[in-house]
Amino acid sequence: MSGTTYGFEQQGRRFVLRSPTAMPQASTFLWNRTMLLQLNCRGYATAQFMQPEPAKYAHAPTLEAKTFMQPEQPYYAHHPGRFCYVKDEEDGSLFSVPHAPVNRAPEAFAFSIGQGDVAWTVQCDGIEVELSVRLPAADVAELWTVRVRNRSGRARRLSLYPYFPVGYMSWMNQSGAHRADLGGIVCDSVTPYQKVADYFRNREFKDRTVLLHERVPDAWEAN
Repeated sequence: MSGTTYGFEQQGRRFVLRSPTAMPQASTFLWNRTMLLQLNCRGYATAQFMQPEPAKYAHAPTLEAKTFMQPEQPYYAHHPGRFCYVKDEEDGSLFSVPHAPVNRAPEAFAFSIGQGDVAWTVQCDGIEVELSVRLPAADVAELWTVRVRNRSGRARRLSLYPYFPVGYMSWMNQSGAHRADLGGIVCDSVTPYQKVADYFRNREFKDRTVLLHERVPDAWEAN
């Protein structure tokens, strides 16, 4: 792999891309019995689950037209994704993992695709962040892990800000707030409808997005 931008590793069990900009449309899929998650090397993501028709739990900031999930679709600055900001509290410098939305050139980068998981390793200013995701066998859930390592050889004071753009869920009703009893942020919405008969069909929809945490956050924002 030395000197190359991409290639297979671990005897063909993983495919690794070493640059976030060499092939900016590069993406992969994870799926289980009820959902499909498309992940871009820069952190943009599109996900759908069945209820029983395809539905989304993360949206663009504008009202979306319903469409199929397309390979190598065009991405834009505010496209939904899964991001984590890393801030140095000493000098205020900032970078984001995997790459967007800060788009800071990393010291090292790896977009690693396995048979049942996807992982990124990003290093900036001597701070290495590992971000990985896998799906359960049947549940509609994304299981994310973040690991931070100090490679700089000096003491650091850092803050992490996981950023999950839920987006514009509905023009009828949407809300989001932290639920301490559940351990996460809960966002609710009502699927838009115009005919009264559609209400009785839509009321069974699972129009709820939940971002659960393992550690209690110092602060949160649902905007």
